[in-house]
Amino acid sequence: MIWWILEKDVPMPGIYGTPVFRDRHIRENYLLRHGSAIRWVNYEPEARPNKKHSRFIPSALDVAQFCPNLKKFEAAQLLNDELAAKLGQCCPLLEELSGFGGDLTDKGVFQLAKMCSKLKKIYLPCRFVEEKCMIALVRNNPGLVSFKTRAASTRGNLLRELALNCSDVEEFHLRDAEMTLPSLLLLLAQFKKLTSVSL
Repeated sequence: MIWWILEKDVPMPGIYGTPVFRDRHIRENYLLRHGSAIRWVNYEPEARPNKKHSRFIPSALDVAQFCPNLKKFEAAQLLNDELAAKLGQCCPLLEELSGFGGDLTDKGVFQLAKMCSKLKKIYLPCRFVEEKCMIALVRNNPGLVSFKTRAASTRGNLLRELALNCSDVEEFHLRDAEMTLPSLLLLLAQFKKLTSVSL
């Protein structure tokens, strides 16, 4: 299931907030005409997909390609390297990215790090992504206010990078952080706006 939020007065074909089109051409024409008006997209796993309409619902890749002004993208079980690269290439204004349950690897995170520089909120619980990839993502997004990840073997370097580059961070969740308590407390003291921490 997909939910969209568009600018005011832009027509939305669909059923209960889910865009559905009669055929592929209508879908593509709609995205070409109104894709730039789409600001927020949320894909959710559907317990009982409607097979009659599912092939005419825009794919995540379609949305990334035709929505250059997209600011918020949430995806369950969809975010992979191909989609991450497409978001980076086509959605330069992206501010919020949330993806879980997909197949995102180091390659996809590096693509995001290279092409996205306006991210403010990141939620990427990717257990098999190395810390160095997340560091690259943090370095290119100094405006971060929320950063949540489960990157493998976080040894404090990611936290140090957040402290150095992202002065507006209000919350972060880093799993399996391998740090001594004194080192951790020293780093936490550098975050002046911090309201929530999970390690």
